[in-house]
Amino acid sequence: MASEFAQPDCVFCGYKDAPVHLQRPRFAVRHCPHCRVLWCDPTRFDAEFNPDDEAAYIEVEASVHTENATRLHHLMHYAGPDTHPRLLEVGCMHGDFVGRRRGAGYQAPRA
Repeated sequence: MASEFAQPDCVFCGYKDAPVHLQRPRFAVRHCPHCRVLWCDPTRFDAEFNPDDEAAYIEVEASVHTENATRLHHLMHYAGPDTHPRLLEVGCMHGDFVGRRRGAGYQAPRA
């Protein structure tokens, strides 16, 4: 994925050459093992980037539900709604994860 927009290092803490979490045909989602942030590599600001392109979001939809179920399992184990009732997710795409957490007992105010 060598391009002028390549972003193998963590965009927040600078962790070098973070592992690929999810490989798609035109980009990878990398995961920082240090601060746990996820991002697209290459960054999606090239000539083909269209922030209104719904297909870019739908491209990963097949794995989103499985990943969200895994995330909920971990969240419930480490920070259940009985001890950590409020939930904030930054960059929540369509809000599916947040919406489902409301059903699991978390408070997740709408923006």
